Amino acid sequence: MVIVDRSTQKEYDVNASPNEIEGALDLSSLDAARESAVRLQRDKQLVSATRDAGFFARIERLWNAARDKDGVDLLKAVSLLFRISAVAKHVRPRFEDLVSQIANVPAASPQTLVESDDRRYLGEGLRFASGSWKANYAAQAAVEEVSGEEAREQFVAVLVESVGSLGGALQALRFEFDSWRVDTQDVGASRARRMARIVSCLKRIVIEQDPEVGNDVGAALLAFARSAIAGEPILDVSARVQAAEALLDLASSIVRFHFSIASDSETYAVVAFVRRWFPSDNPPTELQPILNIVGRQVLEALIFLGKQGVPNDQLRRTFLLVLGESRGLVELRQVGSELPGIPEELRHWFLSGRLSSVKLATNDAVDETALRTIDRDIAYLFRDASDLVATLDRIEDDLPAAMSNYEPRLVPSVTRLSEGVKRITQRVNVVAARRQMRFGGMIGQLVDFNPVDHELPFESLKGSVAKIKLPSVIKGAEGAPPIVILKAEVEGDG
Repeated sequence: MVIVDRSTQKEYDVNASPNEIEGALDLSSLDAARESAVRLQRDKQLVSATRDAGFFARIERLWNAARDKDGVDLLKAVSLLFRISAVAKHVRPRFEDLVSQIANVPAASPQTLVESDDRRYLGEGLRFASGSWKANYAAQAAVEEVSGEEAREQFVAVLVESVGSLGGALQALRFEFDSWRVDTQDVGASRARRMARIVSCLKRIVIEQDPEVGNDVGAALLAFARSAIAGEPILDVSARVQAAEALLDLASSIVRFHFSIASDSETYAVVAFVRRWFPSDNPPTELQPILNIVGRQVLEALIFLGKQGVPNDQLRRTFLLVLGESRGLVELRQVGSELPGIPEELRHWFLSGRLSSVKLATNDAVDETALRTIDRDIAYLFRDASDLVATLDRIEDDLPAAMSNYEPRLVPSVTRLSEGVKRITQRVNVVAARRQMRFGGMIGQLVDFNPVDHELPFESLKGSVAKIKLPSVIKGAEGAPPIVILKAEVEGDG
């Protein structure tokens, strides 16, 4: 079939050999296409080659053949498309649509592509693939990447985008490090350097994109670091310094963009992990700049809490660990002596590490009275969250598949929403348990209607039997007389 390019009035046979078409991409095979694209890019002819009338027909024919094979040919094809679209911007939307057809995990590892820039273009293209498989695939690719730092950065970016939070990305990377093995003379140093490179990618994403950090990001960072090192001794001091600096720098960057978590001592859990690698009062000179930054952040958090009358012994220990006890105590005592606006008992705590004899907390009975004023709100949260997560459980298996068919790019957001509902529900359950709250009855249970325990909205009851729509929330230890905080919502049976 012959196509006429209207801009040049040249005729092209889409079935002709690519070598018969002057200035066109050689699309006879994936390898030939790659070499042709590199050559045309070097000669500044790649954009014009993509404007040939038969270009899309030939490239889609090559793409379809690679997609059917699924393995390394599929990876080569994705890499080729995004190598071309890096220069020829006008073809990118069409190529993104082609890559969105990938709904299942490829059968080959990115490391089967020999050149690191091919893996980089592959990582860029994977952002547009469909399916929840991308997160684990990208995490594995980031861990296994040997020397292509631009490729690794693309894989890490795909991972963070897929899971929706920094904490989720750290968890996925942790699992990949658990199964990763390396055979070198200094296994600890090899694992430390690999971890440091990944952490540097995460830091750039935090600074440039400010992603959600997720819940318990400090604990996630510590668990990630432990899995990455896997208990191996790091014999090479420079590798130890590189890994420690990267971890502390990431923790500092997270706090810089999310200071609200600075007062949570778990945010700095990784500090104790890396400080064990060096003498307590004499860390390497190369680490001093980042230790000073982290120390300043921790001190700001201590001052912030102190002005509210809240001591945090764990955060204080972290501060001493970061700066060393001698220097840290001097700075804490300076705060205790000079800082205005903090309660006297907290001033004493900064000076000595102990609260004075003046009671910091209010009377327990006053505290309990204050808490009772919000018990009803907690009870509503407790019941509504339980009902919401029960609804989610019923549709969770079908929801991703439905979204994949309707709008694949929304699948990560839907997954993130689902995980967020579960996390919030868990935290609400913890708060309710601390207030000794529990449900009375179960949804669907038949009960004898009692206006003391039950509410019947919008309808009258026919007979004495009712069905529970939402359970009551009661308070009190097991075996003690319960206090009804919320009545059960019921409906007539039948």
